[in-house]
Amino acid sequence: MTRTAQVELIAVYRTEDCPAAIGELLEPLAPDQRGWLEDTETRYPAIKGRLGYVELGDNPLGLTQLVLVDVDGTWLITELK
Repeated sequence: MTRTAQVELIAVYRTEDCPAAIGELLEPLAPDQRGWLEDTETRYPAIKGRLGYVELGDNPLGLTQLVLVDVDGTWLITELK
């Protein structure tokens, strides 16, 4: 994740750091729901300019899309929608 995305996630979950915020985000999920998220492919997003988009479809978090930005050849999450 980009630093901005990390800060936003920390603020939403009111935690000390990003790993703790991710823990809060995932805590209510059942093991099979967590497994579904582990299979999310972010290496090959649909690209538009410097941004990439990964459509999530139906998922246990209720998110619809990951917005990624190319930082030195690596796609980083910059926004959760």
